[in-house]
Amino acid sequence: MNTMANSKSNIELPELLDAAQEPAPKRFSWDDIRYYLNLLLRFRWALIVPFCLAMATGIYYSLTVTPIYEASTLVLTMPPDVPSNIVRPVVSESLESQMATISQQIKSRSNLERIIADHQLFSDLKHQGMFTEDKLIRLREDIKIDLIQSRSRDGSNAFSISFRSNDPEKTMKIANALASNFIDSNLEYREEKAVGTTNFLESELEAMRAKLQETESQLSIFRSRHMGELPEQLQSNLQLLSSLETQLSNRQERLRDERGRLMIAQNEVEQIRRETQSTRTLPGSTTAGQPQVGGPMTLAQLKEQLASLQGAYTEQHPDVIRLKGMIAEVEAREPTQNTQDPQRGAAPASDTLQSISSPLMREAVRRRMEAEASIASIQMEVNQINQQIREYRLRIERTPQREEQLLTLNRDYNNIRQAYESLLARKVEADMAVNIQRKNKGEQFRIIDYAKLPEKPVSPNMQRLFLMFIAAGLGIGAAIVFVYEFFDQSVRKPEVLQARLSLPVLMVMPAMELVPSRSRRMMGWLNNGLSVVGALVSLGLFACLASVTVLNLPQATQAIKGILK
Repeated sequence: MNTMANSKSNIELPELLDAAQEPAPKRFSWDDIRYYLNLLLRFRWALIVPFCLAMATGIYYSLTVTPIYEASTLVLTMPPDVPSNIVRPVVSESLESQMATISQQIKSRSNLERIIADHQLFSDLKHQGMFTEDKLIRLREDIKIDLIQSRSRDGSNAFSISFRSNDPEKTMKIANALASNFIDSNLEYREEKAVGTTNFLESELEAMRAKLQETESQLSIFRSRHMGELPEQLQSNLQLLSSLETQLSNRQERLRDERGRLMIAQNEVEQIRRETQSTRTLPGSTTAGQPQVGGPMTLAQLKEQLASLQGAYTEQHPDVIRLKGMIAEVEAREPTQNTQDPQRGAAPASDTLQSISSPLMREAVRRRMEAEASIASIQMEVNQINQQIREYRLRIERTPQREEQLLTLNRDYNNIRQAYESLLARKVEADMAVNIQRKNKGEQFRIIDYAKLPEKPVSPNMQRLFLMFIAAGLGIGAAIVFVYEFFDQSVRKPEVLQARLSLPVLMVMPAMELVPSRSRRMMGWLNNGLSVVGALVSLGLFACLASVTVLNLPQATQAIKGILK
């Protein structure tokens, strides 16, 4: 029997060793729960003391920290009463630039200095030595402007003006004051900008009006100086030139006819003179001292007639050749006549009507003189017509040049006039825009939600502080327990001993509890009682911190402040 038992034990022992060396699957059991509960009981003071300190610190910080309150005013951007398609506004900005302008107006130095003076900010002893620039920087940091875009069809938008301070009543007043000051300053800014635009347009309009008048004067002087050579007068010049050429042709034809008459009259005079001379040569036909009747034309008349013919004909014309011959004959005859009759001297060779007694001779001389006068008159008209023709031809030749110069002047004049009319239209619109701004019919800002007295501070975040102090108290206790357990080398679990020695644990015996002495029992009871008191104190501190931070109970806060005082 013993042998069989020994053999059986020899067979089962290696299997037990192998089974003991194999790692058992980890499962959360009641032993683990008992272990962690025992751990909490052992290190209860390491958890209670940091937790109580954290709760007390949290209560003290929550009661002594300066709360920051925030108040907001909602301002609505109202579209203009007069549509923009009727009167274009002078101050037209995009939403982004408008917000930048609003921010600059609200945070301007003059506006902030007025706020500081009106509400006596930074007047306590703590800020007595603070510079003005630092005050302005601090105040700008406390002001916040947020845009609230709207999808309404009228194009209205809203923005909020927020202010933060440790005094809730001042916070509310300053937030409303910022909005009111902004609306007033914005109206002044818009009116000043509209008036400035109007003044600028007025000065530009005056300069453009002077330039336009100068250009009009230059154009008028050019037209008066070059009258007759302008492009619109080209057709009339061509018609007048054609008419003058027709008149010249008629005058030349009449001139030829009159010259024919003159030749006929001259021939008649010559024939009568020859007949008269022939009768004078007969004996007893004449008496001594009787004046001769008839005679050739004077040299001056011949030269005048030659000049008129040369103006109308060429040098090869028969009349021109004939007159040249007659002039040469008269010039050769005049010295001989002067020597034969020295008493007559330079008397004219031509016959006059008073010196002619024969009626036929008188009539022939009269016709000759009429022909000569008609020729002289027609020649004068021909000269005048030629002068006019040359003038009109010169005008027609200069017309393209004047047209180019006139186009340049007209182009400058039209450009200046268009600019003047555009400025005038803008000036009228600017005047209307100024009137709209003065009558508050343009784009306006209206406060639709005034700032109210803040009841709850926005900084610090009490809920976050509550969670932070709880996490700090529990975290410090857990860190102490972890550090102690990490450096503790004692074995409290069979698995730890088996892993450390690499030997199987065959049996676990419970610890033998000895009967403690009376003093040890008293110490145990005292320790347990203090532990309960500590737990109750930690719960009380936890409740106080919760009432101050999370619940924000005013009565509890006042009671705690009274206890601390």
